[in-house]
Amino acid sequence: MALTQWDDYFIHQTGDTLDTVAIKSESFMDRTWFGCHGQDGRTYIAAGLGTYPNVSGRGVIDGSFCVIRDGMQYNFRASRHISHEGDATDRNNSHVGPLKIETIEPMKRHRFSLGDNPHGITGSIDVSARAQPFLYNKLDVPSNPMTHFTQMAYFDGAITIEGETIALDNYVGVRDRTWGVRGKGLMRHVEAYFWIMGHFDDCSLNFTFFHVPVEGNNYLLEDGAVMHDDGRVTRLVKARHNFHFDEDTTALGSTRLWSRAEWEFTDEHGKIWRLEAKGIQQPFYNAGQGYDDRHGLDRGPLLIEGETWDFNKNSTLASLRADRSGDDDRWHFDIQDRLVELTLNGAQGVGLVNNVCGPREGWVYNPTLQD
Repeated sequence: MALTQWDDYFIHQTGDTLDTVAIKSESFMDRTWFGCHGQDGRTYIAAGLGTYPNVSGRGVIDGSFCVIRDGMQYNFRASRHISHEGDATDRNNSHVGPLKIETIEPMKRHRFSLGDNPHGITGSIDVSARAQPFLYNKLDVPSNPMTHFTQMAYFDGAITIEGETIALDNYVGVRDRTWGVRGKGLMRHVEAYFWIMGHFDDCSLNFTFFHVPVEGNNYLLEDGAVMHDDGRVTRLVKARHNFHFDEDTTALGSTRLWSRAEWEFTDEHGKIWRLEAKGIQQPFYNAGQGYDDRHGLDRGPLLIEGETWDFNKNSTLASLRADRSGDDDRWHFDIQDRLVELTLNGAQGVGLVNNVCGPREGWVYNPTLQD
């Protein structure tokens, strides 16, 4: 335990200091994530930061700042120990090397930025809420107690990639906050997962579908909402889905890349909402952000790393997967973000679909919405 400035506020949840969490698991995490994109689908930016106070008895903070533009994916990652000296003791010092994420006004305004580093990406982006935060129901996996909310948002600022500065013109996206136990390896058991984030003229849509058979149970989460700009929230409680893949998902080495998808949502009042999506760019691979079981590892007092992947070359993804050939599964390059054109009950929009399509070789997709 160590005192921090937050211990002077009336916000304690346990009999310990605020740098101590009630759950002792090393997998306890407290994370934030941002994803945004332009209207033309050329550029997608994702950044995140997480704290892991129980790792190695001292705690770890890690984060990432990644960009995909015209088929090139640029990755920056950093990790550091949580200091227990002076002001840096506090987990609220949300920076890792040149990466910093700030809360300007809770639930309304945030900023993420990346200073000079050896990996060719810098930038500063301001985030303004478009809608109220949406708190998801829990996926009640006992070994993974976790709370999760998201918030649709607008993004302004600029990034520089290898000397080219790109202004964020009318960028939209989402922010995500998650805390609790995210056990390593859970995603290996996913049967189907998708998270849809769509922006339309007078509303936004946010929906998560998560189906994971694990620990002898068949866990299923279907939850989301249409967030109207006038403040109304229409909760979506059930989804049927149909993805159209570019190749046989059961084939050895299949990329599981889908070109279009349809969903049929039932809202809390029984109304049906129909959503169609068409992919408009090479997927962004979340392994570049550390979503390959790198999160929360003790990698020393300070580590900065990154790389660039050229997906304009057909051999790139196969090469990356070959580099992970010692893994017992293939999911690390199956968790993807796909920029999409959307149609919701006839209204046009743009958005993002984050998905995992069965991490096992030979996975068979079973649509629940028929053509």
